[in-house]
Amino acid sequence: MFSSRGLFAVPFGRTTKPAHIAKIKMKFRFLGKLMAKAIMDFRLLDLPLGLPFYKWMLRHEMSISSHDLVNIDPGVAKSIQHLEDIIRQKKRLEQDRSQVKPQQPSHLNRKSIRGLRI
Repeated sequence: MFSSRGLFAVPFGRTTKPAHIAKIKMKFRFLGKLMAKAIMDFRLLDLPLGLPFYKWMLRHEMSISSHDLVNIDPGVAKSIQHLEDIIRQKKRLEQDRSQVKPQQPSHLNRKSIRGLRI
């Protein structure tokens, strides 16, 4: 799949036929061999790979976070960031010692995502 944010593989569906999966695997093997040959020959390839893929290739997997989702799917990244914000707010409310314990659940019950109470 091509995106303006880089080149990414599309996941297989559950009903994908084994023959189709084998065909795609062959294409990935070819791409891997092409990239390896280009590296060995000190040649540049104009492949717009995504930033998370480069991090993975350089063995920096530990630095990949939910913020890297913006480079893959901005819509999903926004949803996950919103959920992370809610979790941080919940933890902040739970740790706030100035509030009496019975008041905390009412603050937590008022949290909503796009109009839906959580």
